[in-house]
Amino acid sequence: MWNAVVITAHGCEGAVWVYRLLLAGCLFFAFVHAPEAFAQNPGTAMPESDATQEQRSVVIGIEPAYQTLSEDGNSIEQLSSEIWLSVPIGRETTIWAKSQGATTTATSLSRTTQWGDTQAGVSTGLPMGDHRLAASLRVNVPSGQPAVDSLGTSILLSQTAFGLRLPNYGRGWSVSPSLTAVFTAGDRWTLGVGALYRLIGGYTPFDGIDATYAPGNEVLLNGGFDWRFSRTAAWSLDVAYTAYGTDQFNDVDAFDPGSRWTLTSQVQMMRANRHVRFLARYTGQGRGSVPSLSGLGRPDAASTNVQALPQSFTGRLDYRVAPTEGLAFRLGGGISHYDDTDIEFSGPWNLDDARTLITARGGLNVRLGSTTTWQPGIAVTAGSFRQVSVRSALMWRP
Repeated sequence: MWNAVVITAHGCEGAVWVYRLLLAGCLFFAFVHAPEAFAQNPGTAMPESDATQEQRSVVIGIEPAYQTLSEDGNSIEQLSSEIWLSVPIGRETTIWAKSQGATTTATSLSRTTQWGDTQAGVSTGLPMGDHRLAASLRVNVPSGQPAVDSLGTSILLSQTAFGLRLPNYGRGWSVSPSLTAVFTAGDRWTLGVGALYRLIGGYTPFDGIDATYAPGNEVLLNGGFDWRFSRTAAWSLDVAYTAYGTDQFNDVDAFDPGSRWTLTSQVQMMRANRHVRFLARYTGQGRGSVPSLSGLGRPDAASTNVQALPQSFTGRLDYRVAPTEGLAFRLGGGISHYDDTDIEFSGPWNLDDARTLITARGGLNVRLGSTTTWQPGIAVTAGSFRQVSVRSALMWRP
């Protein structure tokens, strides 16, 4: 979800947006058919994700991907493509932009083909002797269609455990400035602290409603260290905390998922042409509140002290070896577990159940000439559901 010394926010973005979409549909139903139901029932908010990667040359990339998933006789297929551009300015600054679109089909849901939003950002660094200050700004531009054909499609695509490449087709504006300070302590220790604030605009979450869902703003705090315990190995430990504001539907408080904290530990070993990484991550999710929807034909949940979003654990091993300068092999595997929640969904998908997944990965890095790199990859997942993901990235450095 969220790696060392650089502020990022991963991992549970999909789950949060599941409930934003779900609540938007439920609240619209209630406002139209039972306006008194939410007159005295406030709530509060949730999170998302991002990170920028500096490149010292212009990079243009495209990555088509195909994902297919099956669970209890239900299935999802998504064919997507992402394009991106990264441009360095001087030694310390990088600007970047990316966007993607997808065609998605799923059991009992309509086929959806749309382009998503565009993300753009700038990151820069300020060396201060042995230390460093880094700042970034990310903007989500609602270039995609801000709605899909059904609430069910929106909820399904946003499931964090499914890991779909395009979990939503469009949201409102958001602006996310961040600041990170990195300190070196001797030859072996690096310490980092950072903060990010995300200002999020309202949007129409799906077709068929004339209403605005306004996600609460977010604050992310991050801290960690890297310890190089040998010439070729290092250990890092990072803690991230996310606090969410109050989501509102037509200016009425709607949803509080509870705060989130994440602990990430990893060991990396690099020797000659080999790189090994062990990673373990635990995401704790606080209890929150959702409006009581009893009798409205929607999921029913207590209004307070609800486990609306899952807690999770991930462990993984990645191995990379480069037998020649222009060729590298990537192998890896991992296990993930997502706890169940207190929210029950109707329909063919049991979205509130706990899930345990085992994944095996493989891929190549192939240099095609002096300016082009090809990175195909495949991941196979078994356990609570079965999934195959195939991706093929092509990057050009003119």
